[in-house]
Amino acid sequence: MQRGGLVRMVSISPDMDTSESLPYVSAIVFDWTNVLCPTTWLQGITLAAAKDGPEFHLVAASLRQLDTDILALLNHASRLGAVYITSIHTQAYLEQLCRAVLPRTGQLLFHPCSSVQLVCASSVPSPTWYAQVLQAIYTRTASHEGIDQPISVLAIGHDQTWHWSLAQVSHHVVPKRLVLTTLEPNLPDCIEKLKQLEAILDDVAFHRGPLHLVV
Repeated sequence: MQRGGLVRMVSISPDMDTSESLPYVSAIVFDWTNVLCPTTWLQGITLAAAKDGPEFHLVAASLRQLDTDILALLNHASRLGAVYITSIHTQAYLEQLCRAVLPRTGQLLFHPCSSVQLVCASSVPSPTWYAQVLQAIYTRTASHEGIDQPISVLAIGHDQTWHWSLAQVSHHVVPKRLVLTTLEPNLPDCIEKLKQLEAILDDVAFHRGPLHLVV
């Protein structure tokens, strides 16, 4: 389905409770690697060395913007449903990364009462692992909400990550996918993509029925 098919315009205020108006109880799952965070790009630079470069102030400003945009997107998503982040990295690695360059995001993810659930793979994740994550999300959400009907699961990542996994749980979820085409975004690309995702998130959440949207 193309973006033009999403026609409902919704205005969400920061303190609005959307749970009563959404068509389904919803869960939103973000990939961390090269989706929320330009992981490959970050691994390719050395911040200590970059500090000696003439453009370091631009990189530092962009990292602060990335931190702000990740936080804004996750908080926005939290008003629409339960939010999960899957990661191929360990929690210790993510904590170290956030302390170094994404402090506000780190405060959200690693706060003891955080509303965002982080799911880290113990080894190289497979499609089966992602399917197990989705099954666990469905079970937890259905139990928490006291329902025995399908829930909406919106998976945001690359096509190879979620295509098979969502199909395995499609009998009890309404599958929605936002597929990112850039596999290894640089810092400016990632910032721009996060803004695009936040701009369409309401329309996707309120869409009735399955959805496959390329962004």
